Amino acid sequence: MRLTLGLAFGPAVALGLTRFAYSLLLPAMRTDLGWSFGQAGTMNTANALGYLAGAIVAAPLTQRLGSRRSFAAGMALAAAALLGAAFTDSFRLQLLLRLAAGIGSAVTFIAGTGLVAKLAQHTQTRAGTLLNAYTAGAGAGIIVTGLLVPPLLEATGPNGWRWAWVSMAALAAASLIAALPALLRTTEPDPPAPANKKRDPRRIKPLLLPGLGYFLFGGGYIAYITFVIADLKAAGFTPGQVTAFWTLLGIAVVAGVPLWGRLLERLRSGHTLALMSTVLVLGALLPLLTGELAAGLISAVIFGSSFLAVPAGMAHLARRRLPATSWNSGIAVLTITFAFGQSVGPVLAGILADKSDSANLGLVLATVTLTAAATVYLTSETRPKSGVAPKQSTSA
Repeated sequence: MRLTLGLAFGPAVALGLTRFAYSLLLPAMRTDLGWSFGQAGTMNTANALGYLAGAIVAAPLTQRLGSRRSFAAGMALAAAALLGAAFTDSFRLQLLLRLAAGIGSAVTFIAGTGLVAKLAQHTQTRAGTLLNAYTAGAGAGIIVTGLLVPPLLEATGPNGWRWAWVSMAALAAASLIAALPALLRTTEPDPPAPANKKRDPRRIKPLLLPGLGYFLFGGGYIAYITFVIADLKAAGFTPGQVTAFWTLLGIAVVAGVPLWGRLLERLRSGHTLALMSTVLVLGALLPLLTGELAAGLISAVIFGSSFLAVPAGMAHLARRRLPATSWNSGIAVLTITFAFGQSVGPVLAGILADKSDSANLGLVLATVTLTAAATVYLTSETRPKSGVAPKQSTSA
């Protein structure tokens, strides 16, 4: 578990700092730079497209450089992109930087997931718990940015978002240094089996329906994350209340690890993923029903406890349904479908928000797509799975 917690600095940067913290900066950047909701949403679409590109190159990159070097390189690229975002007003350059940050994030997350899956073969800790603990590193990133960014924005005025990017770049660099001891002590995942000229369609078949659910989840959760802060501010939340909401979201991510880790081991993966998505729907609905502080904070707890458990659940599903030599490539395929969903979600939510001049419709989109994801995940367990790979051991 100690090595897993060291590797969890990767998701803290790749997700907590690089992707999610933008939501805290969106209102300030939108005001200072004169962006529409559509432009603001396009920033996260660029990040998602970068994540897609990173997911595509992750498998060949880890095969060429190794998972450990790829993990470190991805974190370094993400840190550089965060720093660059502080020094330009150009919409196009900001898009390119968000794209680069997405590439680094995907490579980091996929390489780290492969390393944690390998660790599970050599410990007495179950794979679901380790994968969830690794993913929950993003919760630490959310907590830190929640405590740092809103007060910094309030103290530094209209250009405070620049100082926020610089601060997060420094945190990302420090996180890379902190992850190195664990990284050096891990073992590389098993190399992939030699490719056959004729691919076996059964190898990918167990991931088709879960992949569709992951696509829908990607679009729904990112719509919530991108626009929930703007929606809460429009409802009258003060900077202190925004800090409380975002910090509570991060705490809930970490607190959800034991619960979902146990359920991943005890229930079928599709059933657990369907339950996670249903809980997310409830969390996304609360800010739609009322703008009260209590509802917002409860939403943070419900949504935060579950949304980062879904990637861990998908990694666990791939680990159970695929042979060990296909874990990295299987996780990469699932991440590609997820990245497509992330690409569509923010820009569509932004267009809807512009039409209504309110971030509220972004949360409506989140509830609809997450409901669809829950249905697909449930269906993936009720249909027969011919050609499923032999079940892997979940404990050493």
